[in-house]
Amino acid sequence: MKKLRNKSWKDRHARKKGLIEVYRRSRYGIVQTSPVGSRKYTVTANRKLAKNVYRGRVKEIIAPSNFSLYQNPNETLKYIEDIKIAVKNSMPVRIDMEQIEVLSIDTIMYFLAILKKLKVTGLNYSCSGSLPKNEECKHLLRASGFLNYVKSKDRRADLTHESNIVRIISGQNSDGETASKICSFVISKLNLTRLETFDLYIIIMELMSNTRLHAYINSSKFITDWYVFVYYLPEKKSVRFIFMDTGSGIPSTIRKRLLEPTKTLIGLNTHTNYIKSAMKGTYLRSRTGESYRGTGLPTINSLSQESYIKDLTIISNRGYYTETRRGDGDKWGDDDLNFGLDGTLFYWEMCKGEYNESD
Repeated sequence: MKKLRNKSWKDRHARKKGLIEVYRRSRYGIVQTSPVGSRKYTVTANRKLAKNVYRGRVKEIIAPSNFSLYQNPNETLKYIEDIKIAVKNSMPVRIDMEQIEVLSIDTIMYFLAILKKLKVTGLNYSCSGSLPKNEECKHLLRASGFLNYVKSKDRRADLTHESNIVRIISGQNSDGETASKICSFVISKLNLTRLETFDLYIIIMELMSNTRLHAYINSSKFITDWYVFVYYLPEKKSVRFIFMDTGSGIPSTIRKRLLEPTKTLIGLNTHTNYIKSAMKGTYLRSRTGESYRGTGLPTINSLSQESYIKDLTIISNRGYYTETRRGDGDKWGDDDLNFGLDGTLFYWEMCKGEYNESD
């Protein structure tokens, strides 16, 4: 009888504790006891991943034939979102790239950044896959240095002899040495003087510094990285630049007017318009509120208008900014993308012909 009474008391006490916990979670808005990113969630997710690997469960995700954020952003971002969901659900992923016919390194850089973000949280993942059958895409994937960031049996990944490429470089702070290296590469390919690449040096340093200063709002536990990739196109006699930071993105970090956040929520304002406004510099958009900040994007915009750089494109969150905005064969106008990019991607080119005309 004594044992039954003790059990009855424990049952009542457990129910009471449960009701208190339910009240506490509803009162303070606590959705779950082990949120994403917490140690308990991470341990549970990693154990689940180990079980799925042991049982041979694999989620196969086929890449689109046009695997480019620049040319095909909506389909490419959806594909990467599917990978993120599978990883967060502790599913081993097999990335099938065999059908890729168009490949741009901006997509590879973004994919690397996503994997690193997951690793920083302590969340394990298992990714395997296949290389594209298209020889040109396969060569670009190897030459970019992508296989140095993932486990690969491909022994031809180290293409140090590739003279038309500055392989993917990453960092966290402003790096004058990297900026100078890129400028020297441009000088050698476009036959320019050091003075003619001075503005290019300013652009790269500004993007690096913005990565650190405006990457995250009220958060210091994440590491902010930038990635840069540069390559020469002999047939166009131009150098193509791809720069990406892994922060919160321009629409999330810029200073907003009083009613702008409300207009965004109800669909009267877009992320693309935020980027346009920051590029024009008509309003003090720096989150710091300091007058000497927030001049980087207007400077880059003015250099684009002067044809110092061309084909400037910026993708940030769901915003897509470019002077000749086209995708999937259609004109988009000021509409946002269907899926968001975690961070900001800059894309531009420099041509030798521009300087020959000015001479």
